[in-house]
Amino acid sequence: MAAPSRETLQRIASETGHQPATLEKVLRLLDLLQEIAGDSLLGDRLRSKAVPRSMSSISISTVSPSISI
Repeated sequence: MAAPSRETLQRIASETGHQPATLEKVLRLLDLLQEIAGDSLLGDRLRSKAVPRSMSSISISTVSPSISI
């Protein structure tokens, strides 16, 4: 995912009440987590250690539906 534009961050910040810098960090972390989850080696190893089985099928869009870029 490309870095969100300043305008996009401002729009999301005004809609959610969060600071643009914080939103940028969260969006970048979500992107990193999606990359790790998609990796065949890292995704399986981290998922089995860090996430309860009942939550392993929850997607990022389910957790944060209000953030759309």
